[in-house]
Amino acid sequence: MLEAVAPEARAVVAGVARLHAAVAHPCLPPTRDRSATHVELDVAPLGTLAQVLVRAREEGLTIDYASALGLGALTAEVLSAIRAADPDRASGRLSGGQIVIDVAGGVHFVGLGTPLQLDADASGAPSPFVATAPEVARGDAPVPSSDVCAAALFATLVVPYLRFPGALGEALRSPSSTPLAEAARYFDAHVATHVVSEREADLSVVMARFEEAWRAAGLTWSARDAADELGRLARRLLAPSLAILEVAPGGARFRRGLDAPVDLSNRAAPRRILEALASDGQAEGPGLDFEQMVAAGWPDERILPAAARARVHMAVSTLRKLGLGDWLKHEDGRYRLARSVRIVRPGEARDR
Repeated sequence: MLEAVAPEARAVVAGVARLHAAVAHPCLPPTRDRSATHVELDVAPLGTLAQVLVRAREEGLTIDYASALGLGALTAEVLSAIRAADPDRASGRLSGGQIVIDVAGGVHFVGLGTPLQLDADASGAPSPFVATAPEVARGDAPVPSSDVCAAALFATLVVPYLRFPGALGEALRSPSSTPLAEAARYFDAHVATHVVSEREADLSVVMARFEEAWRAAGLTWSARDAADELGRLARRLLAPSLAILEVAPGGARFRRGLDAPVDLSNRAAPRRILEALASDGQAEGPGLDFEQMVAAGWPDERILPAAARARVHMAVSTLRKLGLGDWLKHEDGRYRLARSVRIVRPGEARDR
């Protein structure tokens, strides 16, 4: 199998694994496992920044501009941690798919400083949130300032999704005398320029100018507050995807939301009962009464009523303890999966 994987793909996988193993930063998740074709990171993803922004636009929501600045500060912090571990590492490219929000609302960066391709949205369509430094777009090798340039260009892509305060709006409309306008001209000359050497030499000055401009416009921000707002927004917009129960044929396995799959292949009665409950739920049925539960769990046995009740109780308790929890209901004498849960089979889309 190894020879079937392109050498450049193996190099990317190895580079991402080395990066995440070497950098100690809470927003850069550690590597759990890897093979020649994939890297498994220690994070339970809820969605990406790109997905949050698109969903927010659909809902008529925006992100506070100060939070966007805070997210930029957090990006710079992570890039600095990467640079400390490997001074020469750079990619000159940033994708909205590389900023991942986990199920608890935490923000993580995946593969910054590598050529990792994370540009497709949930439907497989190319993401509009991809920024590349000019020299990298030309095919030249990236340098450390290429990452900062890509991050700055990325910020321009999310402007339509931001909510600007009045002070900043006034500064943007001012003719030419505001510190913000001066900083913007300086950025055009020394950061967005194709002359990488100038950008390298003046990078710290550029960042100082921008901070001065933001403060002059009355803006304050916090990287942690920005991460909190993004996490809350992600959970509000994407958390419905957690209410999904994926059930394999015959009930051999199930997966609740984004949890790890649970294997029931060696638990015959719970497996058969889960399959019956899933089929009833997909058909929007009324649930299973006691006799139907017994028939589903022990189809070829004749069981005394007291023993049957004990067995059903044990099977239901087992399924709940293994992860179904309050999704397995017992109401009005019937057992069913919660109506709020969408039941899918392996291979079906989980994001409808």
